[in-house]
Amino acid sequence: MDLSYKELLTLLLCDSINPVTGVDGSGNAIRAISIVSIDGDNSSCELDNLKLSGVTTTHLKKIHLFIRLWKKTGWTLFDLDRACIAFGLDFGNNVVQNKSKLNNIAQTDVLAKQLRLPLESILAFWRSISTRSYIDYF
Repeated sequence: MDLSYKELLTLLLCDSINPVTGVDGSGNAIRAISIVSIDGDNSSCELDNLKLSGVTTTHLKKIHLFIRLWKKTGWTLFDLDRACIAFGLDFGNNVVQNKSKLNNIAQTDVLAKQLRLPLESILAFWRSISTRSYIDYF
């Protein structure tokens, strides 16, 4: 399963995978998983000098399932993030609940295509309209 650096950056901004855990003194969001420099030079552009910090096996499981669902739906990472939040899909161990939520996501996709509306508009039926801003690295 290939993932580009830009896709990884985008994935790490998805609240359903890597939620904000706080705010630093400058007002920047703090998340559980971050990209840090191995040699301490945070301005490094060398990918070989960067690593993921704060990632756990639980995070890796969620990321794996999220990426599989993203590839299957063909949606943007942010649209999938919005849908996961709207339906409460957390990729946890409760298979019955997750199956129902995955079914909701599939039905949302069908509804968006039938009504020819953006996914974000369809999700407003289940959740308040998102005011969340995402960074587009593409």
